[in-house]
Amino acid sequence: MEAINDFIKILLPAALVLLAMYLTVKALVERRVEKADQGSKFQTSGPPNPSLLAIRMQAFERLVLYLERIHPENLLLRINRPGISNRDLQQMMLNDIREEYGHNLAQQIYVSEKSWNLLKDAKEEINILINRSADQVNGENRSMELARVILEELMRSNYKPTEKAISQLKAEARQLLG
Repeated sequence: MEAINDFIKILLPAALVLLAMYLTVKALVERRVEKADQGSKFQTSGPPNPSLLAIRMQAFERLVLYLERIHPENLLLRINRPGISNRDLQQMMLNDIREEYGHNLAQQIYVSEKSWNLLKDAKEEINILINRSADQVNGENRSMELARVILEELMRSNYKPTEKAISQLKAEARQLLG
């Protein structure tokens, strides 16, 4: 009986130390995995693959181009035509944003979750700006009225809906290159 008590006195602290070590190592491994996941979704091990690097850089280029194309000032310059109504301009702008987004959906696999979410947020903010501005004008009037309201809103609030996403994409691309 005394041998069992001595065995328990030795085994119980050893088991507690082993359990504590297991939980500590498990937590460290989980943190490292989580930290690795916070970076790019498309990680590679070993030396960088030149063709993969080129594909990823093209994805960054395409997404920055998308953000520049959907910026309200650029949309207005590209889409607005004399003789169309405010309502038509609104629909054309929203359709263009949606189509451009559809063409770039696959690029999300090459960038981080943070970058992709900022891009989606910028797209939604621009849609909201267009719709909010369209609510302030008569839908049948000439499109110059809607264009004016959108540009005034941009200037009044110093609003740059795509700037944050572009900055994040550039930083991520620089990190990939350096």
